[in-house]
Amino acid sequence: MKEHEALPVGYDATDFVQDGATHEDLQRLLTSGTLIPPPPKTAWTPTELLTTAFPEPRWVVPGLIPEGLTVLAGRPKLGKSWLALQVSHAKAIGGQVFGQAVTQGRVLYVALEDNPRRLQERLETIGWETGQDDATFIFACDAVTLDSHLEHERPALVVIDTLSRYWSAVGWDQNDVTHMTAAMADLHAKAATDGLAIIGVDHHNQAAGKKDDRDAVQDVMGSTGKVAVADTILGLYRQRGEKDAHLAVTGRDIDERELLLRQDHRTLCWHLIPDGQARKGTEEVLAVLQAATDGLSLSAVAKAAELNKGTVSRVLADLLNVARLVTFDGDRYRLVPPAGDADPFAGGGV
Repeated sequence: MKEHEALPVGYDATDFVQDGATHEDLQRLLTSGTLIPPPPKTAWTPTELLTTAFPEPRWVVPGLIPEGLTVLAGRPKLGKSWLALQVSHAKAIGGQVFGQAVTQGRVLYVALEDNPRRLQERLETIGWETGQDDATFIFACDAVTLDSHLEHERPALVVIDTLSRYWSAVGWDQNDVTHMTAAMADLHAKAATDGLAIIGVDHHNQAAGKKDDRDAVQDVMGSTGKVAVADTILGLYRQRGEKDAHLAVTGRDIDERELLLRQDHRTLCWHLIPDGQARKGTEEVLAVLQAATDGLSLSAVAKAAELNKGTVSRVLADLLNVARLVTFDGDRYRLVPPAGDADPFAGGGV
């Protein structure tokens, strides 16, 4: 009997019959020597759920983008398409994203907001070299023709840039929850059936760029049906004029968190900033806190650093997120001393 890679080790003809195979299915199995995948199991007892060893999610980018349907959204011209292209390049060549190794696989990139000349410039900018051809770029596609491309290309990763253009080609209303739920369910089914990852690039609504709080789910433009079906949602946020951005991450198989990113001015690829020292004004804020003999309020930091309170507030939030600061007395901040150093603000400090 030939093994089927989607089935658990040890799966045999008895399991095949117990999972709902018919007599005719078994006859075909015996005569062909090829195991026909059984219908998916749709009913489970609590004991089965608790004792079954389910496989771990398979990742495009470990810890960030699993197989399934992902929505990557942000305001226009903030770099979300560059991020999608960066991930695609890493997948096609077996490279890295944010220091995480990416398993090599074929890529189908649906570039609905670009043309060949502009995409050529982008490939050159990020360092995509001739001969790295395990990817196909197409510039016209809809829900009907996508199936044909999937059958022909057999990709491990599909990028649709953008979902808005993709759905407008077939006249779907992005603000209609019924339309969008059905449309995204179709993409989700394609990903699940073929065991691949689909990244749909999309836009944030106008309000997303005008508020301090970030909600990767609510900020996606159009109906909530767009995100209700998705397995993973990534929200890219960057203030105009700043080179650093926050990537809000939420999903079914990953912990909700934010990553601090910086875009390389030459390649326009995004890089992870692990220590929080990224945002404009961070050096000034750190200098003020390092010189302080006591904890400082936000207003005091802003005055001493000669920065506006909004900038200082965002810098302090970054530093708190990476445990560079502690707060006390409700509204005062001080730096966390390096490991092994005495804390000058702690009782008994020298």
